[in-house]
Amino acid sequence: MLATVQASQGTKGQRSLIYIAGDRFAEPALVAIRTYLAERNKQYVEFGYLAGRNPGVSLQEFIPQVTEVVRKTDGDTGILVCGTGAGVEIGANRFPGIRASLCGSAKNAEWARVYDAANVLCIASWMLDDIDLSAILDAWYGSEYDGDINRRKMLHTFDEWAQSD
Repeated sequence: MLATVQASQGTKGQRSLIYIAGDRFAEPALVAIRTYLAERNKQYVEFGYLAGRNPGVSLQEFIPQVTEVVRKTDGDTGILVCGTGAGVEIGANRFPGIRASLCGSAKNAEWARVYDAANVLCIASWMLDDIDLSAILDAWYGSEYDGDINRRKMLHTFDEWAQSD
């Protein structure tokens, strides 16, 4: 389902999309994320539980949907949510070109973007009472990769590891 909100601008001026998905345990976080994005006129596409109200939707179904579109675009990002957040992070990082990071604080989110070029934010919905989701999203969307040469080499090495599977 494509949300009916304005497109946000990517880092290079292009229209960027945010792909969000989660399982049934993610509903409170997904509703908060949807509200956050709509209030900021960011365009998003939903997969997973909220897209079809299917309580049986599994991580194996929606992780590939999100990662497939994120890895084929420049500037688009994903947000994946499950109870622990670890399941979606582990699953997403199995796909080439995906750098998913489980972030429980604004500083985690900022550093994941700036230092590690993360393109998929993972959230633990069971931790919603203990985290400031809006601050995490502000930090994630307010930061971008700094392009440091040493970190580019590191990410290139990580990509080589993924290709050796």
